[in-house]
Amino acid sequence: MAAARLLAEFPTNDVFVLPGHVRGPDGSLTGEATVAAVGEFRADFAIVALSGFDADGAPMDFDLGKIAVKRAMAARARRAILVADSSKFDRQATARIAALSAFHALVAEAEPPRALAEALLAAKVEFLGA
Repeated sequence: MAAARLLAEFPTNDVFVLPGHVRGPDGSLTGEATVAAVGEFRADFAIVALSGFDADGAPMDFDLGKIAVKRAMAARARRAILVADSSKFDRQATARIAALSAFHALVAEAEPPRALAEALLAAKVEFLGA
């Protein structure tokens, strides 16, 4: 909500706030109402944070409610971009967000380890970072 207020201060921005249940310290919106609302929009970009990677490079998270929203948003965006810090490279989480190939790029502050770099290349996911 804080980001929406800040962005709304610029008269050229159209800011939409979706319905849903606010969860966690980051204020993520989750729930059926959020997933349904996401389905009504088309975005240029979906910026998707993650908590880890599966052995095949698929991005993962711990919160199933957040995963449902991330999947929906990535599916409705022209470009889906993963963001992670390097601590997530060698960590697995509870469930997969989507196949790695569902995303267009990964942004991180450090180069990924060899296995993840190979998975990115095979899935045609661009690495943007250090």
